[in-house]
Amino acid sequence: MTPDERKMLVDTYELSRENNTILRKMRRSALISSFFRILYIVVILGITFGSFYLLQPYLDQLKGVYGGIQDSVGKVQNAGSSLGNITDLLNGLK
Repeated sequence: MTPDERKMLVDTYELSRENNTILRKMRRSALISSFFRILYIVVILGITFGSFYLLQPYLDQLKGVYGGIQDSVGKVQNAGSSLGNITDLLNGLK
């Protein structure tokens, strides 16, 4: 083997070693990135469901108040229509 060939072989070997270390770092970085991405999604979902669990009693109470308001409005409307019937009765008494 000539000295030029030997030098090329050593350079190629060093270059392949350097490429291997770079590729290992890239793979490790990708694994760490995917782990933190999954962790981020789990934390977001946990916060979402946890806040819903904590707020659900208040939401149920609000829903009950809204239903009570709807019932009250319905009673007022019925009272208004019966008031019209009373007016007819009073006119009939005259």
